[in-house]
Amino acid sequence: MNFEIRKSDPALRFTQALQKRRQTVRIILHHYHHEKATPHDVHHWHRIRGWKGIGYNVMVEMDGSIWEGRGLDKVGTHTANNNNNSIGIACQGRYDDRTRKMPDAQFNSLIWLIKHIHSIYGEIPIFGHGEVSPSACPGRFFPLDEVRQLAFRGNLTASFPISEANLQAMIDLGVINSPDYWRTVNVQWLDQLLTNAAQPNRLNRLIQNGINDIHTALNVLEIAGIMSNPDYWYRQHSKVEHLGQLIINMANRSLSPQHRIVHADIS
Repeated sequence: MNFEIRKSDPALRFTQALQKRRQTVRIILHHYHHEKATPHDVHHWHRIRGWKGIGYNVMVEMDGSIWEGRGLDKVGTHTANNNNNSIGIACQGRYDDRTRKMPDAQFNSLIWLIKHIHSIYGEIPIFGHGEVSPSACPGRFFPLDEVRQLAFRGNLTASFPISEANLQAMIDLGVINSPDYWRTVNVQWLDQLLTNAAQPNRLNRLIQNGINDIHTALNVLEIAGIMSNPDYWYRQHSKVEHLGQLIINMANRSLSPQHRIVHADIS
């Protein structure tokens, strides 16, 4: 199953500029009762309260749709005394009702979202709203303990396929020799990384001896604007065979045409 964080169209308009969060130490889960409310509806209600706009960082609807609120890296308005250092996720549904069971689609999207946040900020702890601030939210029957296990329901695994266009672009650039292996690799954000790397003129720097180590390669790709989270890719390269060499090849090819890789034969 493919997951993504969607942006509202038209975009949410905030009354003031949002601030970037300086520290992220926890995830806080909420629920909201309006089971047909759109992100724009919640945004409107929160503006009426005098807030800049929607207070949650992200929303997960009952059908599994994930919507950006303030964004993962912004200060929210969702939990008293915790907004400056936490990410607030709001799940649609009345989870103070014992007859309400979180739908599998919503639950699995929430698990994916938390795993995604962990890939960026590390394995920060998960709390219900009422555990860190006086509140009945996210409801007595919210599956908080099950969520903390971070296991998809139904043996589901997230799928992150690489597009054929990106595979062909990497072959043309000399970054990989055969796309067959990479069609079997399932790494979040790899397709976007390849999309960025395939764009011409992202880097125009001269390094005479080329790049041979993962740390330099990650630094080069970050400076180039090809990747934004080198720590994530460093963790992934030790888990996925050949990914480290792919990153090194990509960095070399981004530097200069003469660094077309011939010495590293990866699948």
